Amino acid sequence: MEFLITGMTCEGCAKNVQRVIEKVPGVVKADISLTQNHATVSTNTSVDPLAVVQAVKNAGYGAEPA
Repeated sequence: MEFLITGMTCEGCAKNVQRVIEKVPGVVKADISLTQNHATVSTNTSVDPLAVVQAVKNAGYGAEPA
């Protein structure tokens, strides 16, 4: 799954976004690109993209499926 992420200003932000996405049940790994405001999410089950969006928003950032 691919997502556009907004509101990240530093590597700390990117790591925080990665951490919250990886806590979503079914997510195996999240690769975050600070320069491209992008997240690539790998899952091992069917994960609702809205669950990922909500997790990122709860952390104070913006997200939408790419």
